[in-house]
Amino acid sequence: MIVAAANGFDSEGRRDRVEDEVRVALTIAMVAALAGAGAASARPQLTKPQYVARADAICAAAHARILRISPLAPMARTAKVGDRWLAIDRNALASLRALSPPASDRARASKVLALTDKTINTGLANLVKAAKAHSAAGYAAAGAVFGQLLRASHSAAARYGLSACSRW
Repeated sequence: MIVAAANGFDSEGRRDRVEDEVRVALTIAMVAALAGAGAASARPQLTKPQYVARADAICAAAHARILRISPLAPMARTAKVGDRWLAIDRNALASLRALSPPASDRARASKVLALTDKTINTGLANLVKAAKAHSAAGYAAAGAVFGQLLRASHSAAARYGLSACSRW
């Protein structure tokens, strides 16, 4: 009987339900604790100075990579390097999105990232598309829109304190 109880069975050889329920509860608690620890370590809550420093480092690195493929104009050059340019910007944007801004700044940071996303995935993407189509009129129109979006994105980044991002 002592052996049976130690193995999780009652005296008649049936599983002890209480012990099974405790095992299940402990397993759920351990999984939840491990998942919480993993989530916390995956995206640590940053202070504003930490967030600004990491975001600016990402933007500075992207800007340096873009300068290596410069010049980005005229249209023929944009057509040639446009896909690399987009890849650099999209990778930087993904890295920026992976950062966890301070809770008090999430809305502002989200707006900066949304504007940056629009600049890259609408403005720049349309500029590259027009360049590849060899459409001078389309390239000029897309360039004007891209320029407006870029200025707005840079301005929003500067207002938040992201100096390198305001130049990327």
